[in-house]
Amino acid sequence: MIHLKNLKKPAGFCRRTLFFEGDFASLAKNFEKERGAMVLLSGGDHPEARIQGLGLWPFLELSCQEKEATLFQQELVLQSQDVLGLVDALLQSCAFPEEKEGLPFGLFGFFSYDLKNHMEKLPDTVVDDLFLPLYQLFAPRLVLWQDLHEKNTLHLKALFLDDENPEDAEILLNRMTQRLQDTVFPNPMHHPLPCSGSLSSTFTREAYEGAVARIREHILRGEAYQVNLSQRFSLAYDGSAYALFLKMFETAPQPFSAFLQAGDFQLASLSPERFVCVKGRRIESHPIKGTRPRGKTAKEDAHLKMDLEKSQKDKAELSMIVDLVRNDLGRIAVTGSVRVEVPGRTEIWPHLFHRVAVVSAELEPGLGAGDILKAAFPPGSVTGCPRIRAMELIDTLEPKRRHAYTGSLGYLGFDGRMDLNVAIRTVIVRGGNAHYAAGGGVVWDSDPEEEYRESLHKAAPFFKAFDCKAEEQGKKEDTLIWRDGRFLPLSSSGLPLDSPALRHGRGLFETLRVENGEALHLGEHAERLAGSVFEVTGKTMPGVHWPHVAQRLCTLHPEAARRGQLHLIAMDTGKNLLSLAALLKPLVLSPPKDGLVLIGHPEPFFSPMARHKSFAYVFFARAREEAEKKGADEALIFAPDGAVLEGSFSSLLLFSEGSILVPQGPSLPGVTRKKLLLHLENQGWPVERRKLFMEDLKKGDFLFCCSSLRGPWWVREVEGKVFRKPETAWFAELRRALGYPAEG
Repeated sequence: MIHLKNLKKPAGFCRRTLFFEGDFASLAKNFEKERGAMVLLSGGDHPEARIQGLGLWPFLELSCQEKEATLFQQELVLQSQDVLGLVDALLQSCAFPEEKEGLPFGLFGFFSYDLKNHMEKLPDTVVDDLFLPLYQLFAPRLVLWQDLHEKNTLHLKALFLDDENPEDAEILLNRMTQRLQDTVFPNPMHHPLPCSGSLSSTFTREAYEGAVARIREHILRGEAYQVNLSQRFSLAYDGSAYALFLKMFETAPQPFSAFLQAGDFQLASLSPERFVCVKGRRIESHPIKGTRPRGKTAKEDAHLKMDLEKSQKDKAELSMIVDLVRNDLGRIAVTGSVRVEVPGRTEIWPHLFHRVAVVSAELEPGLGAGDILKAAFPPGSVTGCPRIRAMELIDTLEPKRRHAYTGSLGYLGFDGRMDLNVAIRTVIVRGGNAHYAAGGGVVWDSDPEEEYRESLHKAAPFFKAFDCKAEEQGKKEDTLIWRDGRFLPLSSSGLPLDSPALRHGRGLFETLRVENGEALHLGEHAERLAGSVFEVTGKTMPGVHWPHVAQRLCTLHPEAARRGQLHLIAMDTGKNLLSLAALLKPLVLSPPKDGLVLIGHPEPFFSPMARHKSFAYVFFARAREEAEKKGADEALIFAPDGAVLEGSFSSLLLFSEGSILVPQGPSLPGVTRKKLLLHLENQGWPVERRKLFMEDLKKGDFLFCCSSLRGPWWVREVEGKVFRKPETAWFAELRRALGYPAEG
């Protein structure tokens, strides 16, 4: 049970009706920069296209990050790891009855597709390059709406909280009335929006068609019946997100369109699909499957419509998703109440035909919005069937997080109503870029070329807003290079010759051991990698769940999972976003049972960059090679003043006169050494960090070399100095405490 102490709750509201003969979408543009503003537009000739609304001036907000959700209300901050339970607790705490027409008060905002990870145990190996919340919800103090069946009427209502009076709500209404009188209605835009740079996508055409082919292979093996695949288009855009929303709405008006101003990002959704609508205890869902573009002539238009309606593939797709929705609603419905009211109908839009079904049910008493989301989210029409396996395959095929795309935008009313779209045809505007994803459901009968073309058809409003074409992306003239006696395109050379990672060493890597399927100290290595990224590359580390990546690689490479080496790589390829990679290989490493031998490297080394494991690693690699030529296991690296820094492959720990000495100087902060030091300090060993010289080593009792692959191992000899061998049982216990086998 989540208790919301000290929360200021709605106590009542005041309402007002105004004469209004302007355009609602243009009116809302005057509030496009207000944080928490949400615009709901109903476009097109559709039975559900009736209410247009605007929520403003939130009195609280909810935001969900990876592990917990946070409620903000002035100085009050409440957190919970039960991210949907917090939503339900807030709705219950703020519940109050309203008339059942128009737009209710409640929580307005969006739910990310990636919220799935809080509902099911799923892999998460994609890159997070946008860092959006898993949901962002605002509770407006003022809502206004227009019923398209009424002429020249605008409805307003304002909340007052339990520490306020009705007069406070009247003040808000007066404020809004004055704003409306001062409203400027912008002229429609008849020119493309300004953007810079070329259109890019998360897939090339060949890669997208290859992903479709891979899905068909999984379907052939019986793992799934349908999987939704998408690609995300991006281009540089620093203009008005709402202007982009209006431009796309003019091109392709949709009944469940929504715009959200979240402050540091904006969402513009032109959705034709209703995820769920709840009124009283009745719930409806309107899944869409089957799409065709509009024809250029009446004859072609009629042919495409008939082709869609007669397509057995599209009929099968819709039937599968209808069954999925029926099952979802059945988990929360009164037994026997689930109905397929419309098995399939054709909806006609300015640029597309769609096949749509309607499924309804009666909700079990006492359920909240969180229960509904747990049962049916993400929407089945944009995941696949069965949903869990489809989402697993999506994770392996799509490289970037979907975020808002294929999630939902809309509202959860304090009066129990609920209306959420399926966030397709949705633009994410963040950090000077606009992102738009599009795709479709892949079944066994899918043709890869047709699936690729369908994704372009669905992205047409986005392309048209900027007057750009998808075919332009990826078609830039390729540079020819010479490699090993041949001239060939740079893109197929296998070498990133134009990459700062290769030319300047602007890249980092981590190497760690995998033992029996466990990547040892992965969290610490990932943290060190992220901490070094900006200093070496000048760029921000994308978000990625390395444990999921490591787990997937272990599944793919069982031999290496038993004992392997995992490489994590972050490279500056010259683009805005760093390129990340991970590689798992078998590990063949046998530390000498009689201890390691180190010899001093003749060349001193000093660089502040030594604290980072960058691609500029040649000094250490060559030092080790030279040492091995002389019969040693590693080289000992010195600073110009003769101070001992590290081994060419490891960090050092010196045991001397009952204390542990740690060399100070510019060197890599070893993860394995740090873990070992923590263990030894817990055993009572005193630790001193200072400069060490050969004279200090000669006085020592034991010397350990610590590396992530080998673990801690004892040194027998350095430059003629012979060290004692540690007691076998004690040393084996140290290694096991860090996850390494006793024998190496």
